[in-house]
Amino acid sequence: MDTPDRGTAHLHRLVVAEADRSRGLGRHLLDQCLFHAARTGAPRLTATTDATDLHAPAVRLLSRSGFTPVDTLAVHHRPGRPAGPHNP
Repeated sequence: MDTPDRGTAHLHRLVVAEADRSRGLGRHLLDQCLFHAARTGAPRLTATTDATDLHAPAVRLLSRSGFTPVDTLAVHHRPGRPAGPHNP
């Protein structure tokens, strides 16, 4: 995760092995990223995905966590909400 400015953190990659999916690991890792972003002073977290079937699980996780696509690169963010694991 990178924090290019104090207002936004960016999640470059979050990967859960296919054999370990559907156990809540991705959600837990994302919650930890949100917590870290908030702790470091970045109230927003963005993530980049692509629209391939390979990344469909990541897009679903981000969508269920309140992220929305914002451009053709499928950068996702949670507008107007402080980052943190207890504020999905």
